Amino acid sequence: MAEEEKHDPMKDVYFIVTIVVIIVILWFAAGGPGKTDVSGAFLHAPQPLDSGTSYGPTFGSGSVAPPPQVQ
Repeated sequence: MAEEEKHDPMKDVYFIVTIVVIIVILWFAAGGPGKTDVSGAFLHAPQPLDSGTSYGPTFGSGSVAPPPQVQ
């Protein structure tokens, strides 16, 4: 009778952790948190209800221009 191989669930955990670590390393290599630009944490309702712009605390460099207003 052949012996059954037992599945080790820790191998799955190590695999997932490895994938997450690789993604984090790639994120940092691509600029990481320096590329995030949250200029205003909240959004107004889109037109025609409101302007669709952001408001609230400003984070990041704020170098991203808002989209043009549609008339």
